Amino acid sequence: GQAGFCGLLRAGTSFHLTGSFQRNGLAFMRELPAVGEVHVWLRGPEKQGVREAASEAGASNRRSQEDLINVLAGYTGTPPGELTFQRGEMGKPWLPGGPSFNLSHSAGATAIAVSRQEVGIDIEHPNREVSATALASKFFDESECRLIASLPVSSQSLEFLQHWVRKEAMTKLGGEGIFRALRFARVVTGEEGHYRGRRVALYPVANEVGMLGALAVWEPVRVKVFVIPPKSASIA
Repeated sequence: GQAGFCGLLRAGTSFHLTGSFQRNGLAFMRELPAVGEVHVWLRGPEKQGVREAASEAGASNRRSQEDLINVLAGYTGTPPGELTFQRGEMGKPWLPGGPSFNLSHSAGATAIAVSRQEVGIDIEHPNREVSATALASKFFDESECRLIASLPVSSQSLEFLQHWVRKEAMTKLGGEGIFRALRFARVVTGEEGHYRGRRVALYPVANEVGMLGALAVWEPVRVKVFVIPPKSASIA
């Protein structure tokens, strides 16, 4: 899944997201996640098919960014247009004073993870067409490739995507992203991964909105899910 605006920002700078972002129903004041808890906010795709959703990528990207801004405004009490972000050495945006967050969007759907600890999240459409064994041989380790190749052809794409969201979530947890660090992320089980020698706890997410997804954290957590209603009305 794509990381929205997060990959477009220069390291070492402070910035606001400016423009026509509107305050919407997500900006209501709420308590931060408890210690050892992650809040996951999900919005499903407005179009059911992968191709149909991709045709409106620009609008869905904008909606994902607006959802993120309003969710964080609700946790911090800061108006959406006044949130100030910074970017870490490896490119991961963060919010001074917290909370920690991560954003993913794919095929018109959005997933936002919010916590007091570092988080990584990724989603993909389960019907996305991929050349599973070819891509696995390029990006995955030998054991993962063997697993995918051992499955019936009809099951290989789904297994590849499940591995992919877990691996990408781990790289986002580490703050490096897939281009720098995908080779360091290894899926052990659906609940455990290894990233640069560290154990990662993995949780499936986004089934509630018809997507495949994974949440990655360094320590086991409680996950609380919120589903954003379609076309949340602006309350500007």
